[in-house]
Amino acid sequence: GGDIFDFLMRDDRLYFLIGDVSGKGVPASLFMTVVGHLFRNVARYSTSASVIVEAINNGLAEGNDEDMFCTLFCGVLDMQTGRVEFCNAGHNPPIWIHEGNTSFMHPEVNLPTGVLGDFEYKSEEIQLSEGDALFLYTDGVTEAENSQKALFGDASTLAMVDLLKDVPMMDMADGVVDAIRRFVDDYEQSDDLTMLCLRWRGKKSIG
Repeated sequence: GGDIFDFLMRDDRLYFLIGDVSGKGVPASLFMTVVGHLFRNVARYSTSASVIVEAINNGLAEGNDEDMFCTLFCGVLDMQTGRVEFCNAGHNPPIWIHEGNTSFMHPEVNLPTGVLGDFEYKSEEIQLSEGDALFLYTDGVTEAENSQKALFGDASTLAMVDLLKDVPMMDMADGVVDAIRRFVDDYEQSDDLTMLCLRWRGKKSIG
């Protein structure tokens, strides 16, 4: 109940978000719900990823007596040009499949949202080429644990995404989940598994 992903289309732009709330149970779920409402409300009038994240941060920081926080990665994809403006608030770095090469992005981290009101978040940009894809995820993916207390890890996640880089996005997500299940085997799942995958196929198209 503490993970979130969301997306919406407006004026040939795809707004997308993935996040992970600290803690578990009902408080985390309620915190997550606030994040979702703030994202959709602000994305209806702003085209800036950092403005969206700043609004979420200020909304969460106000009256945050539980000292909870939410890591976020927010992006705005211009469907006409392939330009992505994004803001990372303490979240796991996405994997970028760019012109056939698969690697982790290295965004500025910024503070997780809800920690400090009026924090100035910074936006960054990347340019997607036709056929490029982004794989976003929460730490339940890389920190999936087996009975020997070994973690699935960054290297295995990157390797699986690279193996699946040419398949449809739903198949990529399903393939990563299947790999994690094989790794974990019958060991109890320790955290939510949340992924968001997108591919830019050029103007007016998304897969």
